[in-house]
Amino acid sequence: MGGSASARSQDDLSFELPGIGRTTFSLTNTTILRYRGDNYDANAFDDDFGSLYERLDLALQADAVRVESRIDLFVPHTVLVESRCIDRPLGTDDPLCYLDWDLRPERLTLRWEPRDWTIEAGDTQIVFGRGLALAFRKVDLLGVDNALRGGHVRYNGSNFRFGLHGGVTNPQNIDPIDLRIIREPEDVVLGGTMGVVAPTEMGGVTLGMHAHRVMFEDVDSLDGVTPSRFEGRAVDVAGWSAEAPALADGQLALYFEANGLRRTQRLVDEDQVDTGRGVYGSAQLQLTNLTLL
Repeated sequence: MGGSASARSQDDLSFELPGIGRTTFSLTNTTILRYRGDNYDANAFDDDFGSLYERLDLALQADAVRVESRIDLFVPHTVLVESRCIDRPLGTDDPLCYLDWDLRPERLTLRWEPRDWTIEAGDTQIVFGRGLALAFRKVDLLGVDNALRGGHVRYNGSNFRFGLHGGVTNPQNIDPIDLRIIREPEDVVLGGTMGVVAPTEMGGVTLGMHAHRVMFEDVDSLDGVTPSRFEGRAVDVAGWSAEAPALADGQLALYFEANGLRRTQRLVDEDQVDTGRGVYGSAQLQLTNLTLL
């Protein structure tokens, strides 16, 4: 019995950290090997190449503290492609020769969870409502994900909750379609959510509000001489939602959301304003042998 307990204790990779307590370490390594032939586009410099994509997910988990990080490595094996690009007069500065290696800390998050609070610094996924207003989400563990890098404060009580978020957008840098390394955009996002939850005996109905502002980076021209066409681009979204997740003895779930949008930008010396609306609703009925959505 003593030997088995010792083995289990070593297998879980946990240890004591001063001032934090029992902490567990985890590491997940993902390796993706690809080979691509002719993709039938006009660029001959992105055909016939292999690539290595390595992703390391590391985490330290204590009772109320979690540290997460993700390191991405991309190495294209461009034996044929690289020789063609070297022969080009402009070398690797040619936009057709875009395949390049990359190593970066793609995600880094420090999370503290005292009771009903969650306080985060770094990268996190956030969704307002059902994603119609704002969605920084992970598609899947091996697919594309977007995060907001900054500060995040959430409170999730029994009858009231809210969240405040601010930071810069941090999409995954490798494009899964053409394996191009995308430069980080410097788009700033500020927003918040609030919700009031009725007691369970009243059906757990939730009324929520959300609002955010996105200030987009002014992109410089490719030649460095011609000014950007649009400047001062920003989007404001505000909306509300109502959710009844357990009506009719838990068999019926209703959700409705409405949003208003305002987009502002400046074209040369002219200020432009566009507005829009978006609504979303769903009803799901769960019967014994049938589900209606």
